[in-house]
Amino acid sequence: GILSTDDNAFGCFLAGLVGAPEAIPLPRGGVGVVDGPLGSAAYRILDAQYFGVPQRRRRVFLVFHSGTGAHPAEILFEFAGLRRDFAPECEKKERVGRIFPCITRRGAGSRREEQAYILHKDGRIRNPLPVENELAQGFPADYTKIQGCSDMNRYRQIGNSMAVPVIAWLIGRIREVSGL
Repeated sequence: GILSTDDNAFGCFLAGLVGAPEAIPLPRGGVGVVDGPLGSAAYRILDAQYFGVPQRRRRVFLVFHSGTGAHPAEILFEFAGLRRDFAPECEKKERVGRIFPCITRRGAGSRREEQAYILHKDGRIRNPLPVENELAQGFPADYTKIQGCSDMNRYRQIGNSMAVPVIAWLIGRIREVSGL
């Protein structure tokens, strides 16, 4: 919901980042480019499901540049693409990993939450293990397994993380456009 808050917090953040005198009004669609005296920024919603992650995971990504060189829009946008939520070379891949197929249940309460469950062929249902969540996000097995860290904290770390394949794509785009 960062792009749709009543106080336009993201527009205020963008204004401060690029040096604009007032909050930037955000267009619909979850994508934008802003230029100002302090630099240029581009933002875009990317959905991890289009990068091989077996779940829908939409996150806002922002690229800022304060100097000369490639404009952030060159990095974040692939103009040959047909849709704004995935890179053309990242077609929606077959769901992979040991944790699918799964079913979801919307949690009760004020927040809209979904909880994934493992559905076995024999009809049994269970919660995914931390290691299964790590693998689903693109992390190596036991990446969050630290001595003294509870499973609850591991679930929280994984849930608050960005999907590895999306970050890898973004780093690849920075290298490609910057010639690194």
